[in-house]
Amino acid sequence: MYYLIKNNQGQIILTNIDNETILTDLQKCKSECERVYCEESKEHRRQGNIKLSSHVMFVYTTEDMTNKIFKYHLNGIKIIGEFIDSNITDVKELESQKNKTFKTQSYKS
Repeated sequence: MYYLIKNNQGQIILTNIDNETILTDLQKCKSECERVYCEESKEHRRQGNIKLSSHVMFVYTTEDMTNKIFKYHLNGIKIIGEFIDSNITDVKELESQKNKTFKTQSYKS
């Protein structure tokens, strides 16, 4: 499976896709699951996107599988993505609280 992860600002956070054309085409995917013909690689692929609270994940494969199996894989990726997304949010909140405490202590000194 190939993936592309973008934040809500549209910045690419992580990907294992090195072909710019495929990266561009994949980001046009608006569906949870679809089968498309890739002009670049001259083969069919299944692709989908997963919307999380602070990220969007695009996934595709050229392996021969049914929509049902692809959706099964997407569901597993979504579970992991939600876990990571919530941990990132928790860490950001914790760091924000630390910064507020530090600033408050700095003003008292």
